[in-house]
Amino acid sequence: MSAKSCRNLERVLVYGLVAVLMAAFSFIDLPVSEAVADQYGSLRGILGALYGETPFTFLSAVSSAILFRFRPKERKWANVLTGILFLAALIGFSFYGGYLLQDYPGDYGIVIPTWVGYVLALPYGGLALLIAYRLKPVDKNALARAALIDIIYFVLVVIVLMLSLKALWGRPRFRYLISPDNDGYSFQPWYVISPANPNSSNWYSFPSGHTMNATGLFCLALFYKSQHPVLDLRYYLLRYSIFAFVVLVAVSRVYNAAHFGSDVTAGFFLGYLVLDLLETFLYPRLGRGKRSESGSPSPPLDTPTPLA
Repeated sequence: MSAKSCRNLERVLVYGLVAVLMAAFSFIDLPVSEAVADQYGSLRGILGALYGETPFTFLSAVSSAILFRFRPKERKWANVLTGILFLAALIGFSFYGGYLLQDYPGDYGIVIPTWVGYVLALPYGGLALLIAYRLKPVDKNALARAALIDIIYFVLVVIVLMLSLKALWGRPRFRYLISPDNDGYSFQPWYVISPANPNSSNWYSFPSGHTMNATGLFCLALFYKSQHPVLDLRYYLLRYSIFAFVVLVAVSRVYNAAHFGSDVTAGFFLGYLVLDLLETFLYPRLGRGKRSESGSPSPPLDTPTPLA
């Protein structure tokens, strides 16, 4: 089976499963959470909260460092502007990563001083730079395009789409519904829209941000693909390992009473859909006319190729 056929089959299975789950959660969302959720945080829920967003945030820091390394050198103004832009992105991701590592433990009684997050940003960004400059890509243009897709995904999904939908939907989290602080709010099905309370994240249940972040790790498969025109078993093992990680993060958020089943399913669907569109339509156009280090045109994404 060709790579393109495998990917099309994956799309059918993923989008079909999402449709079935969203339909099912229209009826069983609340019973599932009542059966498995722990408002005080199960171990698997705590691990998901602490580390569910960290891998993709770090990958985005590495992507910024890659783009900084391979920024255009032909024109001085482009070199300077893109250098400033991608270095600023690297610094931003580094501080955000440090913040995540410092802040989330506080939700479970592990208080870490704020300055620790700032200190952690230094090795965070340093390690991202080290990885980016140690890479020896077969096709540096394709690698830079994959890194750019990663950054675009983060901006579109993790910032714009996630925050706007959370505010629009205004769905109370399950842990708030069962907490003593609940002011009389009841369960809200996923298809009901009610603008969020702007002063509290208790109304930011739909969709799951952790799951959207975890889904961004599929960019790793795009990085691999950018350097291997003929896909092999390692690509599919990487892709299915990412699927497994996303499922673990999604389940952990339900266990932790932070989200309902429909929240994590919708978060995965939105992230997968956006990245699917970016890979299919934008990635090949970014490389149109550019040549690889070997002098031949960079291979387009999803070219039907036999498995090695």
